[in-house]
Amino acid sequence: MKSKFLAAILWTALACLVSAQTTPSATPLATPAPIATSAGTPVATVQLTSDVVTFFKAAVVVAGLFVAVLTFIGVAFFGFDVRKARSSIQAAEDDARQTSKSARELFEKIKYQQEKLSKLERRVEEMGAQVEDIADTQPAPPQVGHRDNSKLLREIIANSSFTWTTIGRLIKKTGLSRDEVLELARKTPGIEISTGSKTHDYIFRIRNGA
Repeated sequence: MKSKFLAAILWTALACLVSAQTTPSATPLATPAPIATSAGTPVATVQLTSDVVTFFKAAVVVAGLFVAVLTFIGVAFFGFDVRKARSSIQAAEDDARQTSKSARELFEKIKYQQEKLSKLERRVEEMGAQVEDIADTQPAPPQVGHRDNSKLLREIIANSSFTWTTIGRLIKKTGLSRDEVLELARKTPGIEISTGSKTHDYIFRIRNGA
């Protein structure tokens, strides 16, 4: 559409130029009769010929052609650059959205796998604690005088081969009853109490940084 419009402008301008150059010379315009003035005063007169009119017509046509050429150059080159820049920006935005979507999907996958590994690690630790409970057949040390049961409870959990320690092992190693172990664990700072995923019985560990 733009190319057809510019072609029409150029053809019109060329037609005007040809018309201006082929117009026959007109009769010089008659100047009005000079007005009587006082003696000795000069009178200025202006006479327009066909050459002057043709010159102005040609100047207008040339100026129109110049403007048309500039318009064509601007539309052909600068307009193309603007469209190209917009296309590049749109493509970059699409790539950014796709990259962001892929990153979110990858993050969700990593998060899911991490949760699965954490659950698997806990199950392994719980199984290890059960095996340690079964394998530990040493009786509880005899109580001599006053004994700090809270300190003993922390030492048993901290020295365990696994992160978690079963309540059965604490009962065997301390010589305390089940209720006494639970009450002591709740009162002792730094001990975390949870339940096993398979046994649903109490398990204990030392909190991080405690």
